[in-house]
Amino acid sequence: MSFLISLANGIDRVNNRIGQALSWLVLFTVLAAAAVAILRYAFSVGWVWMQDSYVWANAALIMLGAAYTLLHEKHVRVDFFYASRGPKFRAAVNLFGTLFLLVPSVLAIFWYSYPYVLHSWQRLESTQDVGGLPWVYALKTIILLFCIPLLAQGLSLAIRNYLVLVGAAAETDNTNGNTDND
Repeated sequence: MSFLISLANGIDRVNNRIGQALSWLVLFTVLAAAAVAILRYAFSVGWVWMQDSYVWANAALIMLGAAYTLLHEKHVRVDFFYASRGPKFRAAVNLFGTLFLLVPSVLAIFWYSYPYVLHSWQRLESTQDVGGLPWVYALKTIILLFCIPLLAQGLSLAIRNYLVLVGAAAETDNTNGNTDND
């Protein structure tokens, strides 16, 4: 059990750090979007690369921040039958959702996007927009990178919920993946 707990805690720490690092992209995205709007409407100046930069940063923030969102249980959940139930019921629902919804979905995304991303890298695909950011292949790579921490966080969530179901949850320090490090 201690190996599983250590594994889950390690995954949580890594995804928490990734999320904290990504939080700086929020500031960049807001400042870049504001700069684009001010330059465009106040000075009639616009650069495609600047517009691309905040759109790409937002894409990275959303895709790479998904595991952080799952770690802190800030994702959308329909609680009409979940919130009023006990910890074992919630753990069973979480474990089922992780194993039969999250994992297959993320694996399918990885499987079907891999050839798409690979083709983009083989061609070193760049933007069709004059003056835009040229590294479209790097942007598409975010699709694959999205899957890795999200699968890892799913593993952590599955471990924690399994431990709740077998009555060993008292040994963990982050039941259901929640951390108070925000």
